[in-house]
Amino acid sequence: MVIFRKIFRLFFKFSNNLNAVILRLCPFSFLAGKSFYYFLSLGGKGVISVAANIYPRPLIEMYNATQKGDYETARDIHYKYSPLFRAMFFESNPIPVKKASELMGMAAGPLRLPLDEASEQTTGRLKEVLSSYD
Repeated sequence: MVIFRKIFRLFFKFSNNLNAVILRLCPFSFLAGKSFYYFLSLGGKGVISVAANIYPRPLIEMYNATQKGDYETARDIHYKYSPLFRAMFFESNPIPVKKASELMGMAAGPLRLPLDEASEQTTGRLKEVLSSYD
């Protein structure tokens, strides 16, 4: 088991380094939809974020920090808002983001079929997550 962990760590370190080289040398830009901090830190050029519909400013700050090489600030923002990032996927997208928008007093509009309203459990969890950022 110890050998497996060492091999896995080496592979992970190598693959991250390889990803960073690929991202920096490719003639086109990559955008991330998830794990933005890691992706941007490796050289990704941008993100497509559901959470940015709820709290855009922190994601802009995280992006700007990675572009300046301030990975510590970017990491701190990432960890602070990780519960929000996870919350956006409590149910199928766009159910949580629409409910979160509604809970924050923003117009989100109705869901289209076959989607249904957020469950009571999801609504409660979203309220809890959103209240931690007020």
